[in-house]
Amino acid sequence: MARVFTKHHQVIISSLAQRDEGGRGGRGFSVHRRHRVADGRPDCDFFLIATKGPPEDSTGAVWGRLDDSRIGEEGFAVLVSSLISNSLHLRELNLSWNKPGDSGVKLLSDLLKDLDCKLERLQLECCSIGEEGCAALALALISNPSHLRELNLNNNEPGDSGVKLLSDLLKDSRCKLKKLELKYCSIGEEGCAALVSSLISNPSHLREFNMSCNKPGDSGVKLLSDLLKNQHCKLEKLKLYDCSIGEEGCAALALALISNPLI
Repeated sequence: MARVFTKHHQVIISSLAQRDEGGRGGRGFSVHRRHRVADGRPDCDFFLIATKGPPEDSTGAVWGRLDDSRIGEEGFAVLVSSLISNSLHLRELNLSWNKPGDSGVKLLSDLLKDLDCKLERLQLECCSIGEEGCAALALALISNPSHLRELNLNNNEPGDSGVKLLSDLLKDSRCKLKKLELKYCSIGEEGCAALVSSLISNPSHLREFNMSCNKPGDSGVKLLSDLLKNQHCKLEKLKLYDCSIGEEGCAALALALISNPLI
């Protein structure tokens, strides 16, 4: 069972073994929407159910975790609608390993651009996000950029074109992102150049950067070295395994790190 907590609602998505023929979720829960898969098997029913009086952590911040919950576009629409109605206290949202695709992520973007949204950590690993979805995310976050601290887009397909759009967010002076995960995102030299250019213009906040399992090659890593040489760069963790880096790229990285020993 995976749960999302907002200030006045507890939203739960459950995979139920059997359908409730009475149309009620039981135990005081009311069914807001039911989505059945195409083959109509009862053991694949999903219920989005809500009740009052959510638990919170000791700080008063609210979290939401729905990773690997088999949520598609329709489920995302219901989820986003629920969260938009009360997004003020949500601080962390984990939706990794679902299948919203670009269309579902566009719906999620409506939540992110809500000025009441104070989300700090967003996990979207392996969510079938491509260029269009990445563009929608970037535009939403640009309109409300000052709260997000961690963004995980590992194992998606934004490619160079999608990452270029994301770079517009990173160079925004209001962006305070500290951790950026872009492993397995089909990023090549052009995408790497766009990322580096944006981070050089706003280098002081990022602490962790994961670019592993992409294809920047030596040329892209040389561009990345320009960021590392920047005296305002405060990067603490940089992951670049399986990035087609050869002798030239390794030399460029070493020289950059030597010139900026504070990293």
